[in-house]
Amino acid sequence: MKDEITESIIECGKNEFLENGFEKASLQEICKKSNITTGAFYRRFKSKTDLFETIVSPSVLSVKNLVSSPNDDVPTFIRKVLNGNQDEDTLLNFFEHRDNIILLLNAAEGTKYAEFFHNVAKSMSDVAYKYLSSMEEAHEISEEELHIFMSSYLQAIFEAVVHAQNKDEYRTYVENLNKFYNWEKILTD
Repeated sequence: MKDEITESIIECGKNEFLENGFEKASLQEICKKSNITTGAFYRRFKSKTDLFETIVSPSVLSVKNLVSSPNDDVPTFIRKVLNGNQDEDTLLNFFEHRDNIILLLNAAEGTKYAEFFHNVAKSMSDVAYKYLSSMEEAHEISEEELHIFMSSYLQAIFEAVVHAQNKDEYRTYVENLNKFYNWEKILTD
C-alpha cells in the first residue's frame, strides 16, 4: 500500500513530466512540490526513471495486454479491429489512462518507452499479418502496408485520447475513426 508521501510524489511527478517531458523534468521541482527532501524521494524511488516507470507501467501493461495473447492466439482486440467490429469499450479504456498515454506519446524521450507506440504498432501488425495469412480467403495486403495502416490507426486512436476533453468527446472521435478506418473495405478490395 502506498503512503501519502509516495502518492504525492507520483502525482507531482506525473504533472512535472506532463509539463516538461521526462528529460527536462526536474527532480528538485518534484520534491519541492511534494514538500519532501530528495532523501525522502530516494527512500521511495531509485531514480527519476523509476518514478516515470512506476507512473506509466499500469498503462503500458494495459496496452500490451490488448495486442498480445499468452497462448499465441490472435488477441480479441486485433481480431475485432480487422473484422471492422472495433470494441468501443476497449478503446474507451484508453481514455481512462489519458495522462499516461500523453506521457508515453509526448514525454517519454530519454526512457525505455520512447518508442513504445511504434513497438506496439509493430507487434499489432505482426500478429495481424499472421492472422490474415492463416485465413482461407486471401487478403491482398503486404506486411509493410499493414504496418503502415496499423501505425496510423493507433496514432489516430491515441491522438484522440490527447485531444478529447471528456469521455463523450473521445467516444465520438472513436466512432468517426472507426468509420474512417474501414478495415473491412481495406482488406476485401
